[in-house]
Order: sequence, then structure tokens, then C-alpha cells
Amino acid sequence: MVRFCSLESLSKNQSPLDRLATTARNKITIIVFKTTADMKLSLGSYSVIFSPGWAVSLFAGFFIPVFLLLGNWQMQRAAQKTEMVEAQALRASQPAMSLVRAVDLAEPAYQRVDFSAIAIPDQLIYLDNRTRGSAPGVEVLLPVQSEGRWMLVNLGFLAKPRRIDLPAPPVLPEKIRVQGYLYATDKARVVLADNPSEGWPRLLQRLDFDAAEQALGVRIEPWQVRINPDHPLALTTEWKVSVTGPEKHLGYATQWFSMAFALFCMWIYAGLRRGSGDNNEKR
Repeated sequence: MVRFCSLESLSKNQSPLDRLATTARNKITIIVFKTTADMKLSLGSYSVIFSPGWAVSLFAGFFIPVFLLLGNWQMQRAAQKTEMVEAQALRASQPAMSLVRAVDLAEPAYQRVDFSAIAIPDQLIYLDNRTRGSAPGVEVLLPVQSEGRWMLVNLGFLAKPRRIDLPAPPVLPEKIRVQGYLYATDKARVVLADNPSEGWPRLLQRLDFDAAEQALGVRIEPWQVRINPDHPLALTTEWKVSVTGPEKHLGYATQWFSMAFALFCMWIYAGLRRGSGDNNEKR
């Protein structure tokens, strides 16, 4: 047992008997370590033992760092989403470019484009499992060619007449002028369906550019153009930079940090309660 005793400074000039008398007179034992898991705090006749036990300590010692790491990860995700929103706002204020100039930029994401193109309206691609509000539907991708470059232009959302039926394709011209911005497709959401439909429109669950190139027989730039909402060919757009905004990640981070704090408080409470019980049993 290691005992640390101090309330007032004990002078080095005091004799050992004077120091012992001073300590006894103050009746103070600040901390007593019985084991690495037990701690005792005493002040006069009042004493509290902190003894959470190994099981509780291991549980808290494992999950508190996990919760803190998850909270920090969500904070990083919020910062990334904030950068995305700021990048789009910055590019939105810049003049539009041709398709060739835009895709050759070091950072083409969110760059505004304005170009003439030849479209293939009879080879539309439908991205399935999309929603606007509570309505299920598809997003319509139109293959276009401009200055030798092929690109998929996202015209927006079409609601399904029934959940199992595909909407009728819109009537589109072969020569169009495209105005919108480049969007980096989420790779986690872009491969042909496991059982893709035959013919056109071709139904995709996620957009895999390699699979799309095989279906169309041409090389496609690894971007999609999200068409401007006021474009004559635009469907229902309501574009979002990300499905999950930075404020939602901040909310998740707050939850993880709160759980870590709550678990820490429970660990303290469990240790004090057990210590009080041991103390009462001794009495």
C-alpha cells in the first residue's frame, strides 16, 4: 500500500515526531492506492473508495476510445463535405468552359460547362433506385459526343408509374446544347445491375463507366454533366452535392462524443457506488 499524505506543507526542518504529529492532527489521508484498480480519497472522517472493477474498466477502456475515434472520423467527414460545398460554390461563380477544356483541368469537379453536342437519344441509361421526396424513379443519362469526347449528361429524375415499371423515355433531339456542371460520380454507386435489362433504355443499379463503355461501345469520360435546372431538356433535378450534408456528420459526431462522455460518467459512477458499498460493509 502506497500512502500520500499532504494538506499543509511539512517543513524539512521539522523532526520526524513533529511531522507525524502534524499529519495526525489534520487527520488527512489524500490518496490510498490499494491496487491498480482501487483508489481511496479520505478527508477527516469522510472516506470514498473508487473501485470500478476490472470488467467495467476494460469495457470503458475499450469503448470510450472507439467512440472518440468515430466522433473524430465524422468530424473529418463533415470537413470534407464542407470543402465540397465550398468548391461547388466557387466554381459556380466562374465562367463556363467547353467540354474538352473542362475535362482536361487538374480538378474538373463542379466546373461549369457549355458546349454543343451530338446526342444518342435511343441509347439512354437509367440509374435505378433514385428518389425525389418519397417518389421512386430513375435518373436519365444521355450519351453525347462533343469534339471527339463522349460524356453522359444527367437530365434529371423521372418518377416510375409503378415501382416495378420503368418510365417512358423522353423525346430528345440529336443535336443539343449542354449547359451544366461536371460531377464526380460516387464510385460506390456506379456497375450494371446483376441482371441488366436487354435493349434500351439500359437499366443500371450503379454507374460503372467500364460497363457503360461496353454497353455503348465508346470510351466515356469518367464524369457526368448535371444539366442546369432551367435547361429546356432538364427533368426534375434538385441536385445535391452530397446525399449527406456536413451538418448531418456534425450531428453524428456529437452523438459519438456524447456516448463517450456518458460512458465515462457511468464508469466513474460505477466505481464510486461499488466503493461506497464496500465502505458500508466494513462499517
